Amino acid sequence: LQTTTTTQIKETEKNAVSGQLSFAMQTIQRLVKESSVVSMNVGEATSTLKLKMRDSDTTNTDLYTTIYLQNGKIYMKEGNNDAKPITGTSVNVDSLSFTKFTQYPSKDTVQIDIAMTGLNHASGQTITRALRSAVSRASAVTFDSDLLPGANNSYQVGNTSYKWRDGNFAGDITASGKVDAG
Repeated sequence: LQTTTTTQIKETEKNAVSGQLSFAMQTIQRLVKESSVVSMNVGEATSTLKLKMRDSDTTNTDLYTTIYLQNGKIYMKEGNNDAKPITGTSVNVDSLSFTKFTQYPSKDTVQIDIAMTGLNHASGQTITRALRSAVSRASAVTFDSDLLPGANNSYQVGNTSYKWRDGNFAGDITASGKVDAG
């Protein structure tokens, strides 16, 4: 009976850790995919991820959606709203790390590393799980940040074969080089 109970407790702990890990990873991946800007330095691992969501019209990074690790839990804070935990009380998040990779002109990719430990130690063993994943983010039809070329005087918008039908601008337009009205 004791062996059966111990085995059952261990399996419950494993399931709790694996479930929390999976839920946290899927939530973070979904938020990255739904974002329009991943606001972090390229190649630098950090425990805080700031995301500008597509429907947000703010440039204030304090109002972005933020995911971070604090006191063994992963939290999500949307704009001015209160932070909400993504992970529950049955696990301790040992580490959380985000790294942004960019291969211009491709998509931004965010690598996510999470490690968790089960908090119910009735079995006498610690259950630890770690997961590394990556998610890409791209928006080909909506821009809510500056549209900049990868190098000065190297790229164009449209060409002689494929032209834009209309252009509507709210501010000044500056052109250098040949301007063709046809």
